[in-house]
Formats: sequence, C-alpha cells, structure tokens
Amino acid sequence: MPRAQTHREKNLGLWMSTSLVVGNMIGSKEQFNGTRLVGSSVIAVLAFLYSLWAIAGAGRDMVYLGLLLLLAGIPVYVWIVWRRADTAEDVTR
Repeated sequence: MPRAQTHREKNLGLWMSTSLVVGNMIGSKEQFNGTRLVGSSVIAVLAFLYSLWAIAGAGRDMVYLGLLLLLAGIPVYVWIVWRRADTAEDVTR
C-alpha cells in the first residue's frame, strides 16, 4: 500500500518555485523591480509560515526523527569539506 505524502513533500514544489522566482529576479539586474521583490517576498514569507505550520502539525515524533537525520548528516558534510580542502591543497602545491 503506498504511503501518504507528508506536508514537507507537498511543500517542496512551493519552495522550489519561490526560490526560482527570487533567483531570476536577483540574477537579472535590468529586469529587477522593487515591487516584484516585495510581492515575491510576501509569497516567500507566507510559504515559510505555512511550512512551519506543517512541521508543527507533523507531530513531535516526526520532528524528532527529522532532527536525528539532520544530525546524522553532519559527519558526512564534515568529511566532504575535509576532502575538498585536501584537494584544494594538492592543486595549490
């Protein structure tokens, strides 16, 4: 039986589209418009608040497991940064 989609999975499209709009606005200086920035910022803030509401609605157990997964990724991140620093040192020698 397929599992139900979580709130975070449903929000992924909203986050991706918001970041695309803001990235396009900032990346093109001739098309930059302060009014568009304000409108997009309002949408981004509303999306952020909805995401906080969805995370709070997921329950304590889901948030706890998400935190554990996040903490489990820290050693992987440190290892990747450490390897990248070693590679950069080899290139400069």
